[in-house]
Amino acid sequence: MEKNNFLVEFQDDHDWIRKILNQVLAACFLKDRNQAEERLNKLNAVCGPHYQFEEEALFAELLPIFGSEYIDKLFTDHDFVIARTQRLIELFSVKRSEEPDFETAVRLLQSLQLQLVECESICPKIGSLSTKKTIRLKKALTEIRMKGLSLTDWAENIRNREKLKIHKS
Repeated sequence: MEKNNFLVEFQDDHDWIRKILNQVLAACFLKDRNQAEERLNKLNAVCGPHYQFEEEALFAELLPIFGSEYIDKLFTDHDFVIARTQRLIELFSVKRSEEPDFETAVRLLQSLQLQLVECESICPKIGSLSTKKTIRLKKALTEIRMKGLSLTDWAENIRNREKLKIHKS
């Protein structure tokens, strides 16, 4: 039962992230800067604990299943998610008198959606982990959530990887 609860919670995270991504995307299509910024800030907050958990706890448990090459790819995917999120924040940090580059924002958000779909493909393998491991993962997820770091705060202050930068297109 504990194992299933953890998997449902992990999948619920993906559903929540997808919902917020779609809200930011919709706001960008409507060129609603205030709504886009508000939802982007929410996305940054929600993604922080999720990505931190994956890197600091989950990936180690998945290493024997997927191997180091695929786990390295997941880390690199996260590098791009972080860089894209930081670039989105930059796009909306222009002066209030200027309109953000909504077209670039939409492209970045669509890339984030694709990464989320790929990330969801690991869920069936999480279900194959032992109950003991899923209990340990659930505890780690709870502890990380209590810290409440946004994705960008975690990436800038705790995560120990070289940062990518998405340049203006």
